[in-house]
Amino acid sequence: MVQIDKNRCNSCNKCVRDCTAHAIDIRHYTVSELCIFCGHCVAICPQSAITMNGNAIVDLQPQRITPQDFRTLCAHTRSCRSFERKPIDPEVLRQLAEITAHAPSASNVRGVELSIVANPDLLKTLNTDVSSELLKMFRLLTLPVIKQVIQVLTSKAQVYKLEKYVEKFTRAQREGKQNISFGAPAVVLFHARHETLGMLETDASIWASYCSLYASSFGLGTCFNGFIAKAFGKNKSLQTRYGIPKSHKVYIALMLGYPTRGYLHETSRNAAHTNIV
Repeated sequence: MVQIDKNRCNSCNKCVRDCTAHAIDIRHYTVSELCIFCGHCVAICPQSAITMNGNAIVDLQPQRITPQDFRTLCAHTRSCRSFERKPIDPEVLRQLAEITAHAPSASNVRGVELSIVANPDLLKTLNTDVSSELLKMFRLLTLPVIKQVIQVLTSKAQVYKLEKYVEKFTRAQREGKQNISFGAPAVVLFHARHETLGMLETDASIWASYCSLYASSFGLGTCFNGFIAKAFGKNKSLQTRYGIPKSHKVYIALMLGYPTRGYLHETSRNAAHTNIV
């Protein structure tokens, strides 16, 4: 997967020094099975002598984003639940998917896959499927015995809040007003083979976060939707309908679309508790 062009290589050893897996033998222009395919050797080689998977080498442009630019981007990237009735160009969706190639991985295993639901009819089906699964779950949670357990673990106020939410959800479902995806013109599902000991859930979260920030630069609004991921987890048969292998688990669902509203101010939030030692 990683190849060294001996005709270009000048044995500067930059790749060798930067290889944390100690997989490169520059004397014989070989890369051993110790390689973790991080791509550092490709990125650091001044002679463009190293390639991965036969892909073309693309020069990095200077990084010009200031800390304030990034803060502004993050502040603008709010949870969007009101979308314009405007489809997203397939080329934009393709570019959003491509950004995951540059996202880090917790375990250096790039096993996460993306399924983008953008067909209007399929989005309606998704809304119905998820609503039905959630309704089953909510009905179970409001059974007298289960409520007693929840009350012991939380509080009577939390049980009351849950009951009111289920009542509202059921009414909206009955009246045909339940819209889990809030009319978003696209939903990105981040999924991977389910592994008990793996870190793919963390990878999915990292990649979805990159995708969300990149989407904001296109003027798109995003919102993470835990209900959708939860519904897929409860009913694996749903996955076939959306082209997701049954052996996979949907970890993250990200709604995408052009927002109907803009915001003028940052939200006042306390910084996360930080302990520097």
